[in-house]
Amino acid sequence: MPLRECTVDGQSGWQWGEAGTCYTGHDAKKQAIKQGIAIEGPEKFSQKASSQDIELSPKEAEAIADWMYDEGYHSSAIVATLVGYWAEDKKKKKKKKKKKDEKD
Repeated sequence: MPLRECTVDGQSGWQWGEAGTCYTGHDAKKQAIKQGIAIEGPEKFSQKASSQDIELSPKEAEAIADWMYDEGYHSSAIVATLVGYWAEDKKKKKKKKKKKDEKD
């Protein structure tokens, strides 16, 4: 799993991949996600994040967009990363709902 919880020096945190840095503290999850975008690229990150059911709060999404902008990503890449993530997430939720409805 790309985004996962980790522990370093007795503190819990987040990391991207098995060999990534284990970030701890208040912004640990955001830092690990940023590392994932840098490693994977925006499109592949969106696919992996969606397939892994990574939840992004509005604040996390805003922080990611700000970071991508600061790193020089084009605005279309920023939008595609976040919209692509949410589009895939929405598709999965529809499939789950359809399966549930079929069972009922």
